[in-house]
Amino acid sequence: MKNICSIVEAKEKLKDLKRWMPGANYQLVAFGSVLAGCLQDSLSPMGFVNSCGLALSDLAAGVDLRTKKTISSPIVGQAESIYNTLRSKIPDIARAVLPEDFASDVQTYVDLLKGVEKEVTSVEAYHERAQRAEAELWQDTP
Repeated sequence: MKNICSIVEAKEKLKDLKRWMPGANYQLVAFGSVLAGCLQDSLSPMGFVNSCGLALSDLAAGVDLRTKKTISSPIVGQAESIYNTLRSKIPDIARAVLPEDFASDVQTYVDLLKGVEKEVTSVEAYHERAQRAEAELWQDTP
């Protein structure tokens, strides 16, 4: 997944996301505008996904953490569920504004991240169960 792509044209499309994603709600359109302003001109699929994630974190905080400037957008400071929904739309955004092969690699990377997330959750659950079992063992010891 070494596909590097010029994002210049995509950034212009992101500024007018409603045109490229008919039916997109105002939150998705607003995210596209913010994203257009923070992407580098060339990115890998992983870089695109990570940049989207950083933009969502910045929106939640209301501050661009790179520049330390306040972000002005209707989606600043929203509920976490809004950002999770926007995060789930990253592959759709890629398909709308980027070349097909690049968008496919974005989807592959997102799927990989989902698999890692599930694995981490399972490992965390395992450790939590192990800690409870150990605590129970110590309670039974005279």
